[in-house]
Formats: sequence, C-alpha cells, structure tokens
Amino acid sequence: MAVRSDIRAQLTKLDEQIIDLLGERMNLCQKATEEEEHAFDGATQAEMISAWEEAAEEQGMNPVHMNHLCKMVMKLCQATEE
Repeated sequence: MAVRSDIRAQLTKLDEQIIDLLGERMNLCQKATEEEEHAFDGATQAEMISAWEEAAEEQGMNPVHMNHLCKMVMKLCQATEE
C-alpha cells in the first residue's frame, strides 16, 4: 500500500528539518572546537550517547538504534573539524 501523499509531504518536511538541524549542529560543533580543541572528548561523547539512549527509551524508540544514530551524528560533526 502506497503512503498517502499528505503523509509523504509531512515526512519530506520533517526530513528537511532534520537536515537543517544537523547543519546547525555541525556549525555549533565547529564553533565549540574552535574555542576549545578538545570540546568533544571521550567523556563528553559518552555522556551524549547516554543521553540520546535515555531519550530514545522515553520516546519508545530502540536505544541501540539511537546509539548508532548518535555516533553517526558525532562523525558528521567531526568531519567539520578536519
């Protein structure tokens, strides 16, 4: 069964918002690393992953999947550091 066009349009809008938010996050990460070279050390990353996993559980999402997503987002932000 095909997804109704109104739902597809809403999904497209959400996808665009996610991409915009990721861009904003990348910019903030870049500013943070310009101010402090080690702004995202291992402890900070572990805290971030834990927070994402907890938020996922609260939303009824799979925390393992959120763990992977968080790590991918952190990689995106690290790409701006290079």
